[in-house]
Amino acid sequence: MNAADQQQRLEALISSISHPDLWRPVEEVEQVLTTGSIEGTGDPNTKDFLLVDVSGKEILDLGCNVGYYTYLALKRGAKHVVGEDIIPESLEIARILGEKHNCPGAEFREGSFFTRNGAQHEMVFFIDIIGNNSVREGRAVDQFDAAVRAVGKELIISLRPVFVPERHLAGLKGAPPLEQIWEELRETYGGEYCRGDHFYFLEWAHDRLGPGWKVNPLPDDENMAYSIRKQIFHIVRKDG
Repeated sequence: MNAADQQQRLEALISSISHPDLWRPVEEVEQVLTTGSIEGTGDPNTKDFLLVDVSGKEILDLGCNVGYYTYLALKRGAKHVVGEDIIPESLEIARILGEKHNCPGAEFREGSFFTRNGAQHEMVFFIDIIGNNSVREGRAVDQFDAAVRAVGKELIISLRPVFVPERHLAGLKGAPPLEQIWEELRETYGGEYCRGDHFYFLEWAHDRLGPGWKVNPLPDDENMAYSIRKQIFHIVRKDG
């Protein structure tokens, strides 16, 4: 495909996909590919993500969308990155961007992290997947479990350590009354994680992992584990 046809196809794909299926602006990916710069990408997780050592690693990027973190990892020295997503148009955009800017080392394939039976990977990305809606609706349990199943040794995940349901969950579209939200959180995750007006999601995730794992916030600050800001965590299998 020549450059003109490539650009025409890219623009057609972009116009055919609407948010939330296209949740990563293509311009942000192109900025990383062309300059390596993250300035202006608008992603608050990126700065923390850059603290992860990806050099020489084989990586699986679950829910890769158009390849933002896939290509950022390759730019920072990853050996090979497989990006998986359920939206074929997003994957085609990711492939075109890699070809357009001559960034080898990425492989994109269609697949759901809920149904995948693939091998474990040395490092797994699970970024911008677990959100407020999935936590409130209880889908975060299956999402988290799916990510962990794919991990050979290291998981790079974004999540909000602590929720204030009145602030983060009650205003969501279709959300029930706050009292019912609290009841559902207790039923799904356990009452021990619901204290005062806070829901301690990271504590739940830590206990679900069990003793064979170490959870490190990025940056490495113990206070970040009790933050209400969504952030990056580096989770390592101790016996991996």
